[in-house]
Amino acid sequence: MWRLGTLTLLLVVLTSGNSVRADTAAFDLSGPRIDVRVTRGDKTLPISQVPNLQPGDRIWLHPDLPEDQSAHYLLVAVFFRGSTNPPPDNWFTKAEMWKKKAREEGIVTTVPQG
Repeated sequence: MWRLGTLTLLLVVLTSGNSVRADTAAFDLSGPRIDVRVTRGDKTLPISQVPNLQPGDRIWLHPDLPEDQSAHYLLVAVFFRGSTNPPPDNWFTKAEMWKKKAREEGIVTTVPQG
């Protein structure tokens, strides 16, 4: 009889887990729209039309921030190589988007060799 009670309790616990499981939250990072363009040679295209970046490509990033933006956004562009090797420091480009020049002109970074 003890085994039957234990088995019943085990089945109740295992089947009740589905009813108490929380719904998964939607992943949403809302923020400013960022215009990204790639220049290769003398041709500039939106990033959506460039299937692969190549060393030497120049990337222009420009967040569409409102004039009265009060939050200080730090924009960081970084290039990665492999899954385990950290990139060198010169593969990082950062811009303080609350500063007038960065906010109005955006930033430009170049795809490194490697």
